[in-house]
Amino acid sequence: GQVSQSRELASYFVQYVNVESIGISEGALNSQSDSGGGNDSILMNTFVETAINLPPVSVCDNLRNELMKNGFVQKVRSFLTNDAPTRPPSWSPALYPKKSVSSKTSKRASSQRKKASSEEGEEVQNKEEWRRYFDRPGSSQAFKILTGLCSKHTPTQLLLSDITND
Repeated sequence: GQVSQSRELASYFVQYVNVESIGISEGALNSQSDSGGGNDSILMNTFVETAINLPPVSVCDNLRNELMKNGFVQKVRSFLTNDAPTRPPSWSPALYPKKSVSSKTSKRASSQRKKASSEEGEEVQNKEEWRRYFDRPGSSQAFKILTGLCSKHTPTQLLLSDITND
């Protein structure tokens, strides 16, 4: 019985959770419920909170498996990877390749200043790209959803680590 119940519950996640709208705040939910369209928003918020807080216990693994099978996990991952910056964030130097040490030591100072100025401009642009990415409505909730679904669930972790599916 648990598998069929989990399958049915997972189908409601797909039906009611609009991944593009997961960033709706409580205030927006309350105003929508006042205008009559709030039941779907309340259900969506309930399913989002469930995914975020799903306990890492074996009885919940059936639901996690069904959420993978019906594409919910992939939809959330696609939302997060859509328009993600292609360069690593500047605050994570461990993600950058080691800079090769130049054997030429007689470079002109003006050339070095131009290069430094260009690198500073790129760094500022990179920081701005990452700021816009993290400021997108729903990105925080989406990260929380995937964190909750991954908690002690190896199949979800493996699915999310395989970026070739995107």
